[in-house]
Amino acid sequence: MAPAAMSAATATPAPTLTPPQDPTAVAPPAVIADTGQRAGGATPAAAAAAAATAADAEPATPARGGRRLRLGRLRDARTEAHGGRASRPESGSSLETRSSTTSLAHAPRLTVSLLGVLRDVLGFGSRGGRSRWARATQALVAGAAVVTLVVGVRTIFAPSPAGSVPYSATFPQALAVSTAERFAEAYYTWDESDTQAHADALADVMVSGVPRQAGWDGSGKSAAGDAAALGFSIVDASHAIVTVVVSVTGYSGAPGSWREGETVQQALSIPVQVVGPRTWVSGLPAAIGVPDAPQGTPIAPLPQDEATTSATRPVVTAFFRALEGSGAALAGERAERAPGLGGTLAFERLRSWSVHRSDAVRKTGTAVVQWETADGAALEQQYRVVVTRDGDTWNVSAVTAAVGGGTP
Repeated sequence: MAPAAMSAATATPAPTLTPPQDPTAVAPPAVIADTGQRAGGATPAAAAAAAATAADAEPATPARGGRRLRLGRLRDARTEAHGGRASRPESGSSLETRSSTTSLAHAPRLTVSLLGVLRDVLGFGSRGGRSRWARATQALVAGAAVVTLVVGVRTIFAPSPAGSVPYSATFPQALAVSTAERFAEAYYTWDESDTQAHADALADVMVSGVPRQAGWDGSGKSAAGDAAALGFSIVDASHAIVTVVVSVTGYSGAPGSWREGETVQQALSIPVQVVGPRTWVSGLPAAIGVPDAPQGTPIAPLPQDEATTSATRPVVTAFFRALEGSGAALAGERAERAPGLGGTLAFERLRSWSVHRSDAVRKTGTAVVQWETADGAALEQQYRVVVTRDGDTWNVSAVTAAVGGGTP
């Protein structure tokens, strides 16, 4: 370095005014020049001396102008430090362009190809640098994805069947019972003088293939009626067993001199089959014992409201007396009327009346009424009666049969 340059670098600078600090201003030229020279490899002393001399010789300028001036000095210093080679100008537009390019280069991709997903998730492609655990995890994920795919496709093209519906929900029980009752009466009705009538009656309710006479040998005489089903059991979607009790009257003697015998009840277990819209007897019946009727037990009496019972007894008696003829009015918003018996029964007396204890406005009671038939016979019947109070007046608002009770 020349001696003149060294003396200029060590000379005492003249006092200068310090411009206001701009937050966006760059570092002092001497510092930046020094940094640039270290990076570029030129002689640091010559660049520092040139920058200091230029700074001392230039008067103070406003913040914006000073910044531009310092940038110009920095370019000169860098050019000199790099041996005369001009560096790329660090203009504002160049900085913004570089920043935008860097941001776009590191921004995540918005669209991912299917092949990329298969490679990253399922483990397709190169295995370089992957650990054994990473490959095992990818194999498990791939297996789960394949299973899910297979199950999904199966669900779409072969959906699972809907839940099964119980046979009792779709089986035509009433129709099957009616068919079995008709068969029971036809089965036990025959006359050896007209065997064809027995075969024709059975053919109306019995499938083909069963013997025409359903096991009867064609002798004697019998009559049946009042068949009633007492049991019903579903076998499958189209078959059931119906238990029917029928009254059968036997005859003795010979054609032309038959003598009527005793009437007894007999029970049959009858197989029934659903064929299209109808039900048919599908085979020969089986004779069984007549089932015992369920034995009812009276319901335990409820606590009685003595005061309400006494107050409403005359009202309930008058109601049943009016019911004997054209009918009786019922209390309520609809002003309904209970239809009368039309003289078929004559009211005798209210044998018993009891109102159940309750805090409700409507009180419920049980009435036992004695009626007399046209030929003088007495009948006792039980009623459930609802009474309501309107001020000081009680009225009957509903009458039905009393709820019985029992255990089979």
